[in-house]
Amino acid sequence: FAGLLNMAEKAGKRRMTQRLSTPLAALLLLAVAWYAWERLAPRAPAAVAESATQDRESGAGDIYYGPRHSLAVLPFADGSAAADQAAQALGFAGEVLERLVEVPGLQVTARRSAFFFRDGSVPPRVSAERLRSAWLLSGQWRNQDGALTVTAALYDARRDREHWRKDYAGELSDLPALRDALVADVLDAFPQLGAQGLAAADAIHPEAWLALQQGLYRADPLANRPADPSGDALGGVDLPAARASLQAALDLDPGYAAARLSLAELSLHPAWPRGEAVAQSAAGTVADAGVTEARRMAETVLAASPDSARAWGLLSYIRHRHEWDWRGAAEAGRRAAAARPGDAGVLATTSLALFTLAEFAEARELLEASILRDPLNLASRLQLGLLLEFSGLYDEALATYRELLSLHPEYPAARACRARVKVLQGKAESALRESGQEADPLWRRYSEILALAAAQRPAEAGSLLDHMIAEDGAIAAFQIAEILAYQGDVERAFDWLERAREQRDPGLSALLGDPLLRTLHDDPRWAALLSSL
Repeated sequence: FAGLLNMAEKAGKRRMTQRLSTPLAALLLLAVAWYAWERLAPRAPAAVAESATQDRESGAGDIYYGPRHSLAVLPFADGSAAADQAAQALGFAGEVLERLVEVPGLQVTARRSAFFFRDGSVPPRVSAERLRSAWLLSGQWRNQDGALTVTAALYDARRDREHWRKDYAGELSDLPALRDALVADVLDAFPQLGAQGLAAADAIHPEAWLALQQGLYRADPLANRPADPSGDALGGVDLPAARASLQAALDLDPGYAAARLSLAELSLHPAWPRGEAVAQSAAGTVADAGVTEARRMAETVLAASPDSARAWGLLSYIRHRHEWDWRGAAEAGRRAAAARPGDAGVLATTSLALFTLAEFAEARELLEASILRDPLNLASRLQLGLLLEFSGLYDEALATYRELLSLHPEYPAARACRARVKVLQGKAESALRESGQEADPLWRRYSEILALAAAQRPAEAGSLLDHMIAEDGAIAAFQIAEILAYQGDVERAFDWLERAREQRDPGLSALLGDPLLRTLHDDPRWAALLSSL
């Protein structure tokens, strides 16, 4: 849920509150870091695909496909006669991907990026270039009354040729062994890696596995909606039906950790009805029934599997977003990253927790490793820019935001972030030009106020700030506090920080290192605020 870290959340807040009863986008097979980014910037990959096609047609010169030990698992096609097994096909591809992530030394592209190229219309070399993957694994799935046939092909992008194509057959109950046979054949292309570190395959309950895949499919907009010209990712999913399928999987196999954790993640989905506050954390914050149930499920999984990276990642998110136990979030994130160092979602989640504690060097290392494995996750690029900005690396931050805008010219808050950096650099007029190009109204106003203040135009800045307070005060208390602190209005800045606390504004998780709040550091209330949080 990196998207709930304030920047993109504010960009979509009005839109989200207007449609809260509508099922929102969820990608439950992902680690928890990307739910909100799918919701708030659904058109981002489209720009990537368009530019990829243009580059290909223009005959761009030297192409970088990522390191030699990089691999992307593309979504498998439904090869059934009735074309009704898409959920199973995607589920099996996901199983293969997750298994390969466990191989030390192999850089596996995250599902969030790899599954974007799902309709087969993009040439393999273009997909490989955009995914920064030297190898692509594609396939087709057929399930005939429990008898499986999977055809898989491994493509070598550097040589622009198919390395091999093989068929795998078995019963549904043999699925783990069939998956691992495919994984072993893939690893033959990387002889120096091997599969010695892979744990033995677990047995599966066939009906439970089918129910799990159906539940995940019903909550996955990339699966349900191959194309949407409107760019609206809010429709096309059915959360109640998804929950029913996931619960059915758990009822069939009570020890099925994947089903339990998927249920936990679904209960945290922004569109899922929030209940009354029922539990108080050690940090003094309250959690509703859905959050409490998600925590219980994660802890149940950890009791049986203490090294479950997915469960530790989920705990890290709960502690960070809902309980404001930020040290606990970092601890859980580190446990997740240690258990699964090749998982882009785990790396991003841990980076977010460390960012909150101002441990910027470690947070940067983890986030850059995540982006290598998830190059189309534009949200992570925005977060990296913010991290560099807070580290005082302004030129690097500007370059990161510029790269993001090259992939999506209207990405919410990106221009505002560039304007803010230029304000900090003393480049007021350039900041004003940047703010004028910001696509999102809230962030355009926010950055314009900062730029006007930097340009010594207090009357104009004050008028815009009054409008922002009137129109956005209920959702942007933290940003208003930033502006007031930058202007030197310490009293009002602390008042708005207290409002941010009352609003449960996630921006408060970005207090440490925020350069706009430096004017508050010498005030005794600053230390008291940090201590209370």
